[in-house]
Amino acid sequence: MEWFRPIRSRWDAATSWIWLGVFATVTSVAALLKPSLNGHGTHQELGLPPCWSVLFFHRPCPGCGLTTSWSSTVHGNLADAFRAHPLGPLLYLAFALSALLTLVALFRKQKFEFGHPWVVRSTTALVIALFVFGAIRFATTTATLNAEMPIWAQK
Repeated sequence: MEWFRPIRSRWDAATSWIWLGVFATVTSVAALLKPSLNGHGTHQELGLPPCWSVLFFHRPCPGCGLTTSWSSTVHGNLADAFRAHPLGPLLYLAFALSALLTLVALFRKQKFEFGHPWVVRSTTALVIALFVFGAIRFATTTATLNAEMPIWAQK
């Protein structure tokens, strides 16, 4: 299977442009947010509630810290990004790479093949890693919502 294929319909082109729009929107929002100093909670700047897992179980969910991590990544603060969520910068890199390949494909009047086996395997591995990390962190961390450090770094 090839990385790119000819655009066969308007829908092919539209979905590529939609993907680029999603990437541009997420990146723009991440750039506008101020990453939380405690490693999580940046999403609350968007009017979203605190993480239900932290509120109800006093434990971080698999995604706790991802918004902060992505915002720190976009701001060029990789140390804070990895501290907020160790997989955050890798997930953002995968997202950015997919957007770049989509853009290259459009310039070639083609479509990036998201169904390529390497893309599917890589995405599956990242999702599994996210949930394994989340499960381990959930089982081993108590969240006290201390504003000085990420909830998973607290004793």
